[in-house]
Amino acid sequence: MMVDIKQDQGFIIEQIYDPISLHTLASLGYTNITPNLDNGEIESISIIEFAHLIDPPISCPNCSTPSAEGSDSRLFTPSLVIKSASGQCSYLCVSCWGHTKIPSFGIYSQGEDVS
Repeated sequence: MMVDIKQDQGFIIEQIYDPISLHTLASLGYTNITPNLDNGEIESISIIEFAHLIDPPISCPNCSTPSAEGSDSRLFTPSLVIKSASGQCSYLCVSCWGHTKIPSFGIYSQGEDVS
């Protein structure tokens, strides 16, 4: 689902392709868009959640770091899971800064084959 881009969104558009900037903007609630990891188009975010709150627990598909690793520290920075308007699910990891497609997560995976 393509997003209509307004002229004042140019700065945000440039930033969402960088995983660190996307994490900062999304964590602070400054963006509601994410790149489609297949074709690079911009999509609306339907759902965004801190990865360590997902049940069953998930890990980064790139570096295999568990999402809750370090969550007992006051300096903990959580990874994010994102579901876009088109249904694409992705994991934005703070350990390796990878932004990777994943199968549906948590309650959104009920009734789906996630193997």
